[in-house]
Amino acid sequence: MLEHLEDLKKQLTGLLDIPGVIEPSKASSTNYFSLLPGIVELVPLSQEMGQTDVPYDARIKVVFSWRLEGGNENLNLTKKALRRAVHVAEFFNSDNNITTHCAAPQCVDDELELSEYGRVMDPKKQSGDFARIGDDNKLFLYREDWEFWLCIHVLRRHTPPTLQQVTFERGDSAPLVVK
Repeated sequence: MLEHLEDLKKQLTGLLDIPGVIEPSKASSTNYFSLLPGIVELVPLSQEMGQTDVPYDARIKVVFSWRLEGGNENLNLTKKALRRAVHVAEFFNSDNNITTHCAAPQCVDDELELSEYGRVMDPKKQSGDFARIGDDNKLFLYREDWEFWLCIHVLRRHTPPTLQQVTFERGDSAPLVVK
């Protein structure tokens, strides 16, 4: 799952041209974004007839937050904030087909395997506001928060039990036993 978050971080870094972190972190930059993964749900998917493996969507609630800090001389901070807000809104709302990719399917354990592909679902903007920093009216902060689900296909493999014995009966003769 971490590789999927890293891929999403890479996409957002390219879009916003500011560094990003996956929380929890020790971010100290004034202009950055963060991805905070939270709740994980497993939603069963439909199975084909005779399929023994069980498919799920692993849904991870992620909070995406970005911020800009600084002075607003000549409305520079306002311009940057509005421009980035438009880019982020367009990224999350344009086609609703944001995908993530990791190198290969990953095994969580002997039975659970995560797909190499993920997708972002249900992005919703939670807030976007300017605030004053300090008492001198010179520094300001713009912060925007979004919430979405990162969905990754998960397959639980069921290993059929080892064949122990098959008995064939042929009329009057003794049964044939195969182990």
